[in-house]
Amino acid sequence: MSHFSIRSHSDMLVNNLSESFNKMILEARGKPILIMMETVRTKIMLLIVKKKEEADKWKGTLCSQHVVDLVQNSCSCRNWDLTGIPCLLALSVIHVKNEFPDTYEQTWHTKQTQIQIFSNFVSPVRGPKQWASLSNMLPILPPPLRRPPGRPTKVKRKEPDEPQTTERLSKRGVEMRCSKCKIIGHNKRSCKGEVGQNIPVKRHQVGV
Repeated sequence: MSHFSIRSHSDMLVNNLSESFNKMILEARGKPILIMMETVRTKIMLLIVKKKEEADKWKGTLCSQHVVDLVQNSCSCRNWDLTGIPCLLALSVIHVKNEFPDTYEQTWHTKQTQIQIFSNFVSPVRGPKQWASLSNMLPILPPPLRRPPGRPTKVKRKEPDEPQTTERLSKRGVEMRCSKCKIIGHNKRSCKGEVGQNIPVKRHQVGV
């Protein structure tokens, strides 16, 4: 913390803002440079106007206010809900009521919960030095390494519920046509017919 710069006035050390911006301009990244710049400019312009209108609706000199619920251990800033630790807003309310913040901690932060989590243990086993040696037993070798033909795949194998990439067009529903016999239903690798059998030849018209 001693080497952090105070110029940005922010405690965020992640690139979530950059990822959100890249998501916003995703549709414009594949367009020509002029169209891309105009699309990005329009999106930023609309975003600035939207944030300005939201700021004009704030009441008072500070930013939007939050609601603290000590009964439900919740705050509208969502920090208390996500971490289970009272946020600064909740601590202010607790201090006004002359109560202790420890009473509003979630149960998973207590000592009793941590002891219960680590109550089970893994029993130790004998190491290689304590194994019984068998002089008549042949050494167990690893199985032979078999490399499949072709180059190794670099694309990640996706799960059935994982969304597919949108960079390539899907071939689902596309009818396969053989380039050898021009019949639908197979390709030229599994084709058993003759080249262009019973297929009328189309004449190309050449413009003058």
